Amino acid sequence: MIPRDAKLTPWPEKLLKNWDQLTDVEKKLFIRQANVYAAYLAYTDHEIGRVVQAVQDMGKLDNTLIILHQR
Repeated sequence: MIPRDAKLTPWPEKLLKNWDQLTDVEKKLFIRQANVYAAYLAYTDHEIGRVVQAVQDMGKLDNTLIILHQR
């Protein structure tokens, strides 16, 4: 849970424009990047689920540590 008094980190204005400052072309690009990343996460989630299911099917899930390392 996120505490009610949690504060966002300051926006890195020198590195990234705010959404309202982007051109239509830039917005389209960032939307496309977000869609690709979401698809990647969905695929990764599915594949990790297959690994967990395979370990469970072997009856070894309670004695197995699964580590995911991404670069």
